[in-house]
Amino acid sequence: MQRLVYVCASCRRSTATRALTLSRTTTRSVQTADINNAILREPRSFSPNKNLASLKPKIKKRRNVPQRYLDSATARGPSFYNENTGDGVRHDVDELSNKLARDPQLVRDVYRSFESLLSKYNVPHSVAIRVMLLKHHFPQQLIGALIDHHRKLEGLPSLAEALRMLVSNGINDDKLWAEVMFEYIRTEFYDDAVDLWNYRLECQKDSPLTFGSGAPKKKPFRPPSDSQPPGATSAETASESESPLGDWPNISQSPPVPAHCYPAVAALTAFIYSRRLMMTTTNFTDLMHFLAPNGENVSALLPSNTEAGSILMEYAIDTQIIESTMAALQEFRPYSGQKLARFAPIFDRLFIAAAAHDLKEVSNIYEEARREIPEPKGRNYFINFINAFMQCGSRENGDLVWREMLNAGAIPTAKAWSSWLEGCAKAKDIKLFQQSWDRMLSEGIVPDTVCWTIRMQMLFLLNQPESAKLCLQYMVDSQVAITTVTVNVAVQGLIQAGLHKDAFGLIQWGTNNGVQLDTATYNLVLDSRSKLGELEGVLETLSSMHKNRVPADIITYGVILRGLYNHSPTPPDTGFLRTILDEMKTAGISTNLQFYNTVIFAMLNRFGDLKGAKYVLSLMPNDAWRSSAVTSAIFINHYARMKDMNAIEEVWKTMRRNNVAPDEVVYSSTVMAYASVGMKPKMLEYLDEMERMRKRVSLPTYIWVLKSLMASQDYEIAGDILAGMKMKGIDVLANRELKHIVRNLKEIVTMAQRDAYRKGTFRH
Repeated sequence: MQRLVYVCASCRRSTATRALTLSRTTTRSVQTADINNAILREPRSFSPNKNLASLKPKIKKRRNVPQRYLDSATARGPSFYNENTGDGVRHDVDELSNKLARDPQLVRDVYRSFESLLSKYNVPHSVAIRVMLLKHHFPQQLIGALIDHHRKLEGLPSLAEALRMLVSNGINDDKLWAEVMFEYIRTEFYDDAVDLWNYRLECQKDSPLTFGSGAPKKKPFRPPSDSQPPGATSAETASESESPLGDWPNISQSPPVPAHCYPAVAALTAFIYSRRLMMTTTNFTDLMHFLAPNGENVSALLPSNTEAGSILMEYAIDTQIIESTMAALQEFRPYSGQKLARFAPIFDRLFIAAAAHDLKEVSNIYEEARREIPEPKGRNYFINFINAFMQCGSRENGDLVWREMLNAGAIPTAKAWSSWLEGCAKAKDIKLFQQSWDRMLSEGIVPDTVCWTIRMQMLFLLNQPESAKLCLQYMVDSQVAITTVTVNVAVQGLIQAGLHKDAFGLIQWGTNNGVQLDTATYNLVLDSRSKLGELEGVLETLSSMHKNRVPADIITYGVILRGLYNHSPTPPDTGFLRTILDEMKTAGISTNLQFYNTVIFAMLNRFGDLKGAKYVLSLMPNDAWRSSAVTSAIFINHYARMKDMNAIEEVWKTMRRNNVAPDEVVYSSTVMAYASVGMKPKMLEYLDEMERMRKRVSLPTYIWVLKSLMASQDYEIAGDILAGMKMKGIDVLANRELKHIVRNLKEIVTMAQRDAYRKGTFRH
């Protein structure tokens, strides 16, 4: 049994496949030796080398066989050294390309023929054929046709499945990944774009050679843009551009953006905007964990802010999404687009270390920057390091950098002081903040709106809302300009402190005193009132928006419905939903998939209103949305609670009919649904398919499966699954429930051994 476990693993067969092979519908008797070998013994590393004294396996050399291919010529297919074979592949690809060019609606037949061609010529083992395909641009032509028709023709694979097919055959084009991700963004399937990026990261780990053209370790060095032109003074050269447009106005003269940056920009855009739709703040740490969960070089993954904006415009992304992405990038990487941008690796590491309050790492980066970044160093260089040191609560180092800034001839401005204060605020050190504030006043610097806003925001972060209100009142009394950002910070802080009436009153005060309020301001109030279940207050705020000519957006209506359906004690009338939809249509705002799923989830999860949920489903504009992975998972979870397995199968049939690729959530929900009712064959069947499709099986899914197998007394399959989990690196003893299952299996083994000894049938 142990040998079977490792042989199957080497053949990339999943745990559930082995389980199905052993027992499809019946339960075999407990075999003590099988359970001992599969579970209780630690798996040994599999190696083809039987000579332990030798470091490398001895390869039996044969004549006329390239050493990079150790198998036979028949097994590896036609050799790419054969020119006639190359001509044959090129001829077949040309035929497919011409067929697709004549009639793009034949993409389904062309796709199937291309799969046969890859198998016929054994493409994974031929570098020359893979290079020829990429130079021929046929994969790009095929993916482009799939994008144009994936919602119009039946029987087509999903875009993600098409990319998986290419990668599994060793064919990778970074811009194809970007094209598919941007298509998901254009059609508002943001979660699919995020999932595709996560799958790409998995593929990079499993097939590093296929992604050999990926991100370099160091970003290419740009031509110096701060060289002193003839006649320019050193002071003019030292001044740095504050414009987010960057220091390379002529993009055509700068090196082209590396191809691997395109999918990273697409993933970043989908991640930021999907969180914005849910009114969820995104901090720098969240973004880095999403883009580089395995410690990849972020500065190599992402281009400069200006280049990212150019990529988004190149793919015709909606202006609102571009603005959202660029605002987040400018917040997270304020140095990008300045003359410091070519040293982005240093400042990316600096921001990560500062966010983690790692003073030692910030100090090391500062010493490195002093050596690497040439003179003269401008004001923004010092401001970034002052902010980082103050985030770590180190005034001593902040003073050191401040003195160096003065020695360099950079005059401290209100911006420099606001950066100092912002660092203190992020460190949540009120004592250090007050000392810095007093020092700023002693040097004759009058705090501007930004400084006062930072002070108020810090007081909210320290759970001192009354002090924050006094700060805002002092701004009003001292006639400090109140901006939209100031009002938004105050409204958000008051709402989070539970002072909803004060927040609503502030909005009214701002309106009466001519403060320009924006959509984000009203969205904060609408989110608060909808969560409180104040339907009349929601309508009143909407009316105020229209009266003050503040445009509503998709987030405005999304927070209203999410709040009402998730927090209302009774289900809102569907007529209210109809009113909201009509108003959105009048305002020219198109609904997105997340909008509908919010309502469906609340109807099913909170109120069990299946009829109402199906009514909302019927309002969706197309079948692709109705059978999307997220929507299907919501219905599967509801049917699982109702133990309606036939309805779950209908959901799967609808997904297959509409060519929707199920994601991990859909698979996990289905597996756990069948586990909960004890339908072992279907449970193992979906688990097998989940692993074959390279979906990550979550720990709760494994636990549900093992509990079902233990309840049906199928201990052998449970042991095989636990052994497979160990081979994947899962610590089965770290989880309390898994530890309990392992202990029960040990007790069963012990009892079986005693019975075998007594009967004289014990096997070693």
